[in-house]
Amino acid sequence: MFERTRSLFRSLTGSGGTTEVEDRRRHPRYDTDVLTSFRTVSEGIPYTARVRNVSRSGVNLLSPEEIPQGTMIRLDLPQRRGGPHITVLACVMNVRDDSNGGWSLGCMFSGELTSEELALFGGEKKKSPVGDLRTWVRSPVRAKGTYRILPGGDDQPELECDIVDLSPAGAGLRLTEKVEPGTAISLSIPKPDSQPIRILACVVYLSEIEDSQDWGAGVNFIRELSNRELIGLM
Repeated sequence: MFERTRSLFRSLTGSGGTTEVEDRRRHPRYDTDVLTSFRTVSEGIPYTARVRNVSRSGVNLLSPEEIPQGTMIRLDLPQRRGGPHITVLACVMNVRDDSNGGWSLGCMFSGELTSEELALFGGEKKKSPVGDLRTWVRSPVRAKGTYRILPGGDDQPELECDIVDLSPAGAGLRLTEKVEPGTAISLSIPKPDSQPIRILACVVYLSEIEDSQDWGAGVNFIRELSNRELIGLM
């Protein structure tokens, strides 16, 4: 079950065959000691956990409860006073009984954190000279799209969204409704003078947009857009 979940997680995140060991070598971990909260995607059970180290690609949590390997969780990033609430999707990759009491959870994020997000955990304080290190560069766009939350029947409504950036692997959306990380959606992206592209995606990031009631969401596509599809949407 864990291997199937990990394979699905890699297909959603575009992590390919990269191993956790390789991730750790590429992204140094920073020791920290802050409280945060997380919820399991399947059951929505809330837990308070202590963050003991963090990197762009993952985090180690001290949890009061044992969470099985392969479990998808919604992890709340620590908030600055007055700052937006940010939630990211992660997968529990390893679990062990901790000598300090509780359970040590090694988790992999669905997408790499930015320098600013990493700093919220008390990690790296300086801005990276190359900024956001996500595998694909997202190009800014301005388009109106629609999406449907899955699973859903024929009566499931189509909801409107603003598409604010786009890459072969994912998109940034502005939503009027809160859609939790881990939610699967069917996204329709308009294509000039042609039928829109409809693609399955998973919400992996959610943040409140300041001074509004809208939400910023990052989604990863189930498959990458081809160069022809991407060019046709720009």
